[in-house]
Amino acid sequence: MTSRRQFGSEKRQVLRLPGRLGTLRLERPGSAESLLNAMDDSHPEAEYLIPYWADCWPSAEGLLRYLLRIPCPRGSSLEIGAGLGISGMGALRRGWNLQISDFHPESLPWLKHNLTSNGHAAQRVLRLDWRETPPRRWKNILASDVLYERVFAPQIADFLDAALEEDGRALIAEPGRPIAEEGIALFATRFKLRLRPSRSRVEGRWWPIRVLEIRKS
Repeated sequence: MTSRRQFGSEKRQVLRLPGRLGTLRLERPGSAESLLNAMDDSHPEAEYLIPYWADCWPSAEGLLRYLLRIPCPRGSSLEIGAGLGISGMGALRRGWNLQISDFHPESLPWLKHNLTSNGHAAQRVLRLDWRETPPRRWKNILASDVLYERVFAPQIADFLDAALEEDGRALIAEPGRPIAEEGIALFATRFKLRLRPSRSRVEGRWWPIRVLEIRKS
């Protein structure tokens, strides 16, 4: 695992939360090009190691906004594909009992740094691959913008089936990508599915984000 310093200067961002929830301080790599240039294209997992995690995606903010307006749930929770940890940090600020995970090894130092910079323990971060059998079950599972490849939907459906408690719930934020429609249709055949509205502010404009609420029963 490399350090955060390997890829040059950081970009810093402050997200202001509503009410008395304060702000979130966020750091991410300053050079996406350096991340891409450092990739080993011959790696058998190269398709999965493209550093999408290093961007602040609108769906992460959309999920964050949704989490801030629903009651804080009981039970253990997990975020998959967390990237920089925007949604998860908002959930932690609300009092969620949450572990935050990503598959990409380069994202983990940034996740840990962002968590500790906002007063949360780095031990909440773990590396997790949704293609593998989960180590346990959780009451709640979070994700944002994880349906951008057609192959991901059945993988995530299998993971949710194995990782969610029987009365559990998953919340997946999705920005309206056409490629995600097949996955959403698949979720509807395997789970109870509702679409909830949210939004994200991009370059001064509000963009709609839909949150998939998925339940096993």
